[in-house]
Amino acid sequence: MSLREKKSFFGKLSERLSDVINARSVVDEELFDELEEILITSDIGMDTTMRIIEELRGRVKDAHITWHQAPAGFLLQPPEILLK
Repeated sequence: MSLREKKSFFGKLSERLSDVINARSVVDEELFDELEEILITSDIGMDTTMRIIEELRGRVKDAHITWHQAPAGFLLQPPEILLK
């Protein structure tokens, strides 16, 4: 797989995640379920998906946010587990 294809894959994944996040008015369990489904169907693996979702849950909890308080970029920042 070329670098161009990888960018395309992650670009498409980011776009799908952004669309779901921007369509929601609150951060709730439904949002996490939708994000989880996108990640699983993107074939990044169940373990990685679950680690990403748990990190996102932690970010939301630690920041005490509701959707109206958080910019979309907050949830789309690369999870720490992907940077290790």
